Amino acid sequence: MQEARSLARLIHGRLALRNTLNNLLFMPATLENKESIKSRAMKLVREMPENSSWDELMYRIYVRQKIEAGLADMEAGKTHSHETVCKEFGVSA
Repeated sequence: MQEARSLARLIHGRLALRNTLNNLLFMPATLENKESIKSRAMKLVREMPENSSWDELMYRIYVRQKIEAGLADMEAGKTHSHETVCKEFGVSA
């Protein structure tokens, strides 16, 4: 019975993480988003499971910041072609 509860908590945690990542990936970049960082951070916290750790919160904030920075770079034209990256790392396309 205890194993079933542990499994259910694990599945719930993974589903919550997947939902949060989907929210992160499909939100507009920082430059276009008029919502304040504070309100977006509070939303992240509210969406987390009750038994979340500080590490999980910091990870989600880190991922969110990196996604927003990448989207901003993309909008600013700071991208590399697939061929350029493959050539730089010595990988065939």
